Amino acid sequence: MKGERLLGKALSQLPEGWRIWHDLDIGGENIDHLVASAKGVFIVEVKNYRGTSLALPKALYTHGSKKPNHDIPRQVWRQVNKLKDVLGEVYISPLLVFVIGVNAGDNVTGLPVTTNIPCLSLEQLVPHLRDQDKRLSYAVAKPLFAQLDALTK
Repeated sequence: MKGERLLGKALSQLPEGWRIWHDLDIGGENIDHLVASAKGVFIVEVKNYRGTSLALPKALYTHGSKKPNHDIPRQVWRQVNKLKDVLGEVYISPLLVFVIGVNAGDNVTGLPVTTNIPCLSLEQLVPHLRDQDKRLSYAVAKPLFAQLDALTK
């Protein structure tokens, strides 16, 4: 929860025009944070793990384990696919954010990508989102945002 609160605070720094939905239930899948603007739709999964995590192109290792953690990438891709089922074939980008430094001795190495999911630190998130190219027109974004608003009610 502490990691999610810190991430929510970081997302509040996004400029006007960005929409943020927290703790979004999409029918059996829970999205920590969903962020959208003309730059696209982003599922942001946040992790605040103790110990060392290592993000490599083909695997993610957490809690200092020598065995890969396949659950997190699978969870994120399930969320992407489930959201596409709900919204249609709109571009959805998954992001995995590690909140580092909350616990002494915690760190993440090997960033930036694991299993085709960009891995970011909390400090990298907002600049990463702002640096994206525009992907959605106003005509596409407006009804999409209304559809997302309806999911939260």
